This record gives sequence, structure tokens and C-alpha cells, in this order.
Amino acid sequence: MYEHEKRLRSEEAPVIEEPSVKTAEEEPVIEEPSVKTAEEDGSEEIPKEKTGSAIPVDSEPEKKAEPRQEEPAAAETKKPVLCFVIDDVGNNLEDLERFLRVPGKVTFAVLPGLPASTEAAERVKAAGQELLLHQPMEAIGGVYPGPGLLTESMNGEERLACLESNLKSVPGAVGVNNHMGSKGTSSLELSSWLLETLKEKNLFFLDSRTTADSRIREAAGALNFIVLERNSMFLDNEKDIESLKFAVEAGKATAREKGHAVMIGHAVTSELADLMMHYYPSLIEEGFVIENLTYLLNEARKNDESAGN
Repeated sequence: MYEHEKRLRSEEAPVIEEPSVKTAEEEPVIEEPSVKTAEEDGSEEIPKEKTGSAIPVDSEPEKKAEPRQEEPAAAETKKPVLCFVIDDVGNNLEDLERFLRVPGKVTFAVLPGLPASTEAAERVKAAGQELLLHQPMEAIGGVYPGPGLLTESMNGEERLACLESNLKSVPGAVGVNNHMGSKGTSSLELSSWLLETLKEKNLFFLDSRTTADSRIREAAGALNFIVLERNSMFLDNEKDIESLKFAVEAGKATAREKGHAVMIGHAVTSELADLMMHYYPSLIEEGFVIENLTYLLNEARKNDESAGN
């Protein structure tokens, strides 16, 4: 487990008026108008540059994950860092296996309470990859995000029971990010409860930024708690190869400008797994380092300590 006891300086998103809080960013995030997400149910609202709907994924024979190639540590090279997060793992194992064959570090966010949730989590850990609980939270419009839903209307005991049950179904998670949650993360009360509880459990939080009205950053500041945020467009808002390439290029530009990019895609997008396999050698040759979220947290902690905070 990692200790995440300090704050992280971040950009102030122009659309959110709130106290300045340390996050993993220094620059402003430019948010576009909320539109429909590319998550599997197509129901979440997110700021994004491109839109699209999920497409069916053909089944593939399960293949054994190949050993990951190790790239130079970013701390030694000071190269721009790319973090790839794959959401919505747990519906089946075939989708997961495609991404486990990608070389380098990938973070996997597993939904709770699904038929393949626990085995998917175990496979992620066995592959030496970073594991998150992909916590379902309420969406604007009332669309049901799935089992294990954490709501504002729950009392404290109900929330805790829900969260602990979800963590049990995703064993080994080192952090949490929100599944949907355009309504849930816009609640300061619920955001504060969630972050305080995660802090007690030595778990970190990644805000998927499914709404420009997220109060996560504000809640984190009051708790002196490190949070990370998605700071580049969703990778698979559209599934055609040119749109996927465009999204990766956008992440590369963000990393060059800000030092790192946190990019999120979805397990259902087999085309993204193929593209990541293809892109990996060229990303290393171009001077990028592929890291996980824990690396960003550790760097933020070091920066806070050096600043005397």
C-alpha cells in the first residue's frame, strides 16, 4: 500500500470556481462542453473533443500475456511520462487479455460485482500491472452505472459497506477511480466522504473527469489528500483508427507540455489494444516513458517534500 498523505498542486480548470488545491497538474485543463461518453453504456457525460458510441468486440481465443518490456525510469531521464488507464474491466476476460499483451506499464480499472471482476483483478496483479477499483457513481440523467453503485442518498454505514464490498470483489486494488459519476463527483459532500475514507485505507483516487463540475479537487484540498486527474481526452470516444491515433497524439502533446499525460480508454475497444501494441516501440524511441499512476503520486510527494510542505 502507498501512503498518500500530502497535497498535489494542480491546474485550476477554468470552468470550476473553487479553492486552489494541489493535484498532479500545474497547468489549466481546458474543458469542452459535456457530451455523451464512450463508456460501454454510452450514458455518461464527459468533456471531450470527439464523440462516438461503443462497438461490438469480436471474441478472440485467449492468449497468454507476454512478458513486459521495461523502459528507463522517468525519474532518471526526466522524460515526459505517459500513463494509460483501461477502464471497464470485468465484463469478460477476453477484453482484458488483449490489453495484458501490451508491453510496458498499464493501469487497469476493474468494475465490481461482475462475473469476471475478481478473476480479472487477479490476472492484472499476476501480470505485475497496477490495479484500481472502478467505482460506479451516479450519472446525470439517472442512468444506472452497474452493481456496487455509491450514491449521495446513502448514509455513512451504507456507503462504507458498499465500498468495502466493491474492494473485496477487486482484490489488490491500490487506488480507485470513478465509473461515470458526473452527478456523484459534483457532490462536495459525497466527494469529501469518499476521499476521507480512501485516505484512511491508504488508497489513492484518480478523477476520471466525467464532468467539468467535479468537486474532487476541492474536497482533496480540505483533506490535504493527493488526487490525480485525467488530463487528456478519452482515447476511444471514437473507435476508428485515425480517431484513436489522434487521441494518442493529443496525450503526447499534453505530456510534452505538462510533463505527464493521464489517458483513459476502455477494455471493450480491441482496436485500442492493437494500437497500443503498435505504438509502444515508437513512443520509447520518441523519448516518452510509460509509467503507472503510483509513479506520479510518488513524484508529487517528493515535490511536496522538497517545497517544504
